This record gives sequence, C-alpha cells and structure tokens, in this order.
Amino acid sequence: PLAKIMIPSINKEFTENIEAIKSIILSEVNIKEIEFIKDSSGLFSKKVKANFKILGKKYGKLMQLITGELSKLSQEEIINFENSSELKINTPEKELTLISEEVEIVTEELPGLPAMTANNITVALDIQINEGLKDEGIARELVNKIQNIRKDSGFEVTDNIILEIQKHSRINNAVKKHENYIKSQILAKKVVLVENIQENNNGTKFVEIDKDFKLPVRVFKI
Repeated sequence: PLAKIMIPSINKEFTENIEAIKSIILSEVNIKEIEFIKDSSGLFSKKVKANFKILGKKYGKLMQLITGELSKLSQEEIINFENSSELKINTPEKELTLISEEVEIVTEELPGLPAMTANNITVALDIQINEGLKDEGIARELVNKIQNIRKDSGFEVTDNIILEIQKHSRINNAVKKHENYIKSQILAKKVVLVENIQENNNGTKFVEIDKDFKLPVRVFKI
C-alpha cells in the first residue's frame, strides 16, 4: 500500500466526480488517501512541445517563433491551456490560436513523486514507504501466501487453521500489529510467532515475503 495520490483540483465538478468514486479508486490501486492540490507546480514540471508534423505544414516559417513561445510558458499558463484546450500566441504577422491536438504536454517527474498525464489529467503518486505501510504490506503478503498454502493443502474454505510463523526482525512487528487482520483473512484460530520451525515438521512451508527473504511457516488444520 502507498500513502496517497495527488491530483490537481481542476474545478469543482472534477473534484466532486473524483470524490464520488474515491472509495473505488483507493481500493483498486491500493492507496490510502487522495489529496487534491490547488497549485500543482510543486509536484511536477510541465512542458509544451510543438507537434511539428501538424504545425509545420500549417505555419511553416513561423515554427521557430512558435517553439520559442512555447518554451517560455509558465506552469500556470500550461495548466490553463490544458483546461481551455486553446493557446493564443502573438506573432509579428498575426495572433495564432493553437489547440491541444497540435502540441504535446509533457509531465516531468520530481524525485519521489512519479507523475503521469493522460487526457489532460495529471496524477502524482507518493511512493515514500514508512514503517506503517511496510508492515501492512508484509501482513497482506503473508495472507496471500497462506491462502495459497490452504488451497494447495486441500483445505475446505470453512476449515479453521493454526498458523505458526518463525520469528524474524523483518516481520515480527507486522504480525503483532496486524494479527487480527491476518486471522480473519485466513480463518486462523491462532497466529503464533515461534522461535524455530523445523523444516521436516508436518505442514512446514517456506513463503517468499520479498525477493531476497523466505520465511518458514507451519500451517495445520484444527
């Protein structure tokens, strides 16, 4: 799980539409919070690039001037362009009106805040992991692996089990903190941290919690 998604609050209707499906978004992408940002300039940097294939045919010798003007646009001006889909550019000859299809708006990520733009909507993701999120992730991974063990062992959906987990500094806090969640998800009467689990014990399995970390557990039916 990650802490939050950050979305610019483009207008009242946009924000209300996101709020209406907030619970679905958070559940589907495994995020804790949606944060609406009034000024997105601190989250990512945007640039506007000319689509030479379209504009070159249309404006010819004015392309150098157009690209120069596009490079001068402020973050606020770019956001306004996204919202209105039109951009006015003054040239010595005449005022030009560019539309969104004639340019490409590029979002550049800032460290720790990967961002993406599609259909003029930009989303930034906070990928910083704190201990709470890490522990929750471990608990969820344990649940996933134990559910697979239940299935592979031929247990019925309603069978109650006891889960023993060998103690390790990387998982002890997560198991203690999320013991009730783990029990409820895997239908366990007990989830017990033990000092040592023998590999040849009946029901002993090794579950991969991370790519470099396998943990011995023991699952048996009551």
